[in-house]
Amino acid sequence: MLQSVCVPVALMSCLVLLWPIDIQACPRSCNCYQTSEVHCTFRSLLTIPPGLPLHTQRINFGYNSITTIHNRSLAGLKKLELLMLHSNNLHYLPDAVFADLKSLQILKLSYNKLLEIPSSLTFSGLTSLLRLYLDHNLLQHIHPRALLQLPSLRLLRLQGNRLHQLHPHALCTLSLLNTYYFSTLRHLDLSNNSLTTLPRNSLATAPLLETLQLQDNPWSCDCRMNWLLTWILAHPGLMKCPGGPQCPICASPNSLKSQALLEQTELTCILPVIHSLGREIPLEAEISEIDSTESFIQPLGSASLELSDHLGNNIDLRCNITQPSQIQDNSLPEFSMASPTPLPLAVSLMLDCPVHRQGYEKLWRILAYYSETAVRLEREIMLSKAPSLAYRYRQTAETDGYYHSGVRASVKARPQWLLQPAISIQLNRANSNGQKVQLIYSTRVLARLDLTSSSTSSPFSQPWVLISTKNTSTAFTAAAGHKAELFCPLLSSGNPKVHWILPDGSRHVPTYNSSNSRLQISASSLVLHKVQLLDAGIYYCVARTGRDVDVLPLRLRVEETSVPSSGEPIGLSVTSGVGEPVILTCKASGSPEPQTSWLLPDGNIVHQGVAATGGVTLYPNGSLLLPKPLSQGCWILQVHSGQPVWE
Repeated sequence: MLQSVCVPVALMSCLVLLWPIDIQACPRSCNCYQTSEVHCTFRSLLTIPPGLPLHTQRINFGYNSITTIHNRSLAGLKKLELLMLHSNNLHYLPDAVFADLKSLQILKLSYNKLLEIPSSLTFSGLTSLLRLYLDHNLLQHIHPRALLQLPSLRLLRLQGNRLHQLHPHALCTLSLLNTYYFSTLRHLDLSNNSLTTLPRNSLATAPLLETLQLQDNPWSCDCRMNWLLTWILAHPGLMKCPGGPQCPICASPNSLKSQALLEQTELTCILPVIHSLGREIPLEAEISEIDSTESFIQPLGSASLELSDHLGNNIDLRCNITQPSQIQDNSLPEFSMASPTPLPLAVSLMLDCPVHRQGYEKLWRILAYYSETAVRLEREIMLSKAPSLAYRYRQTAETDGYYHSGVRASVKARPQWLLQPAISIQLNRANSNGQKVQLIYSTRVLARLDLTSSSTSSPFSQPWVLISTKNTSTAFTAAAGHKAELFCPLLSSGNPKVHWILPDGSRHVPTYNSSNSRLQISASSLVLHKVQLLDAGIYYCVARTGRDVDVLPLRLRVEETSVPSSGEPIGLSVTSGVGEPVILTCKASGSPEPQTSWLLPDGNIVHQGVAATGGVTLYPNGSLLLPKPLSQGCWILQVHSGQPVWE
């Protein structure tokens, strides 16, 4: 009898003890209609409530007043697949706040007040994320490494923000070999922002893209965007907007304003012209040859080659490795984070090798046959171990090859992943001469994804720099004897190295002061005192950090005086009574849209967007208002190309 009573009591005790372990309670302010779902919409929440069930797969915090996500608010939710945080008051996302959400596939942050994606660790841990909604926030900046944490991402919504400028890698979701950046996106929406141009490589690195929306941005339809027309022709049907509201429209220059960008056959840059009394006054050809950003990029590495053939010809070359961003195979296969299989990557690099005339002749004897087709070489023996790794290669016997001259090559290269079992070398005859030879070095590499690491070689810790173009003037006018100041505003991960290149080719770093104190240089500006006519020309602000570099060309024009010399035509003459307001009209055209300034009789310059003394006003159309001109004088109109550009 006693035994029959004790057994049920023991069972009851076990059940009571196990109950809290199997089932977690739903947060008080939420509803959990199913054990895998938590619904907390329209609850006026200021923070994420504690006690979220760890087994939850779907959570909806939409339509609340959440202002902050604390570091541990989402800790332990390793099974979560859907997280809705839309329509809240989020201003900031802490680093690694989503770090535990390894299974998350959809993250919705729409309709918040996020100002930026500030860190490379913002989305750390979201390796399974497929869809990211950041639309209708206040975003002005996206960290160039932030999306590199999202190798599975296929959809990105950024419409309805305040983006003015993107780093070339801002949309990339994975990197290989700390050198090559790709976007795995299939669907991208950048509409309804403040973008005027896009970096040339921003779409070239997205081989999977299926839909793209660019409408409702103030596009500058000049040669800087001509690449987009070529890209769209190569990807028909990707922008689904045949004459509809989803088509991008030109905002400038005025000659193309309100016209469809994609209906243009070519986008060009045209020197500014001033229209006066039915005449067109072309300005002097002030756009000199401008060096492209690519010319400032430091070499990826270096290579030493000892080439020979069966006829006894031989030559030693020391080369810089350049142009690391060209990928031969644009079809990026699906990559599973759980798969150990590396990604096969075909790369083609340029080797720039200085030579003398005799060296060029020797090289020609060895590689003359291989300017149309490459010579294929296979790795033979190791010549030296790391850190100075080197191999000897020999030409493969090809049944379909036209030539076989027994080419051999001893190769040492940095980075060492270039030393693959098989390589190809081709002479780029068009870019070779008696001073420099260019070789095309091709190989295939098995590369794994660059994952988050504390190592300084990780792409997430790689520094970056970007020169801001928002409200940044790139053309300046100064009167001789007065001061000129050129600005170069920077965005960076920290401590970029800046130098300025002057029109005479001299290079100067911040804190530099010339011996006569005329030139003062800081990281963000260059000041010239007592400007001279010889100071006119193109100035380069070059910002560099790690392997990232950005360049801003700025043009300075110097006028000797506001009073024309005897006999020189002075243009329009305007007469008014003393003290009566006068408007000096200006009509100019060009592409990009010209920047207008006026040189006053006292030598001062009136720029657009800069307040002037005495109530002098420069209107957006370039006309100048003189509220109370006190005496006669000559006001000189200056028009510059809107941007120093290159195609």
